[in-house]
Amino acid sequence: MTVSIGAIIASKKRRHIINTFREKGAVSQQEALSLENLGLSESLIFNIQKRKSVIVKTEEGLFYLDEKQKEKSDRYRISAIGIIIILTVLVIYLLSR
Repeated sequence: MTVSIGAIIASKKRRHIINTFREKGAVSQQEALSLENLGLSESLIFNIQKRKSVIVKTEEGLFYLDEKQKEKSDRYRISAIGIIIILTVLVIYLLSR
């Protein structure tokens, strides 16, 4: 089974964004930072994480990582991947009969 290069790149960018928030200590509303201070921009991957509430924007326009929401998002992503793998194996099995 092959993995798309796009998925690998997106995953790497996602990890980079998450790690940047952790390294800079922006993991609560009180420790929120500007994009400039984080060294990040509002990329597609950044905005996806924001839409999932993994990255939260404060009223002051600062950002922080919501670790609980990140864990929830990770569990969902892992479940979705598992379902895709099961369905792929099922389709391959049914086509090979």
